[in-house]
Amino acid sequence: MGTRGALGFSVVELVVTMAVALTLIALSGPTFRTLTQNNRMAAQVNDLIADINYARSEAIKRRTNITVCISTDGATCTGLNWRAGRVVMAGGTVLRVRGPLGGSGDTLTSTVPNPLIFDLRGAIPVGGSFTFCDDRGATFGRLLTLNNIGQVTLNRATPPVATCL
Repeated sequence: MGTRGALGFSVVELVVTMAVALTLIALSGPTFRTLTQNNRMAAQVNDLIADINYARSEAIKRRTNITVCISTDGATCTGLNWRAGRVVMAGGTVLRVRGPLGGSGDTLTSTVPNPLIFDLRGAIPVGGSFTFCDDRGATFGRLLTLNNIGQVTLNRATPPVATCL
């Protein structure tokens, strides 16, 4: 009678396979963290751009002032830090609400006035900028500039133009 081949894995094969798998997991960890941070930053920047463009278009469409302001409660213009959240309002009516930034190390600073008021032409009294940063610092920061006719531009220069606080 011939011998039958063993079914399954030997202990050595199992240990080698586990070592390879653990090495791949260890190498992918930092990359996954960076990907997650980049996606969160992009989402936050895109949300602000969307809110600014929405406020501007509503001001033109409704032919009235539209306000974008810091809001800690989602109903009124309250708070001192853009990181806390914001609302888009027409008079006393809330049109859109954004909650606070997601990451614990995320910051959003601004040189634009609070509240930011778009007139019936979609313009604002004075331009400025918004700076998004996370715990990685200015290298990964994003700078949005807003001119006095209400147009927003995302600056992704190298070296970065964002200054994180």
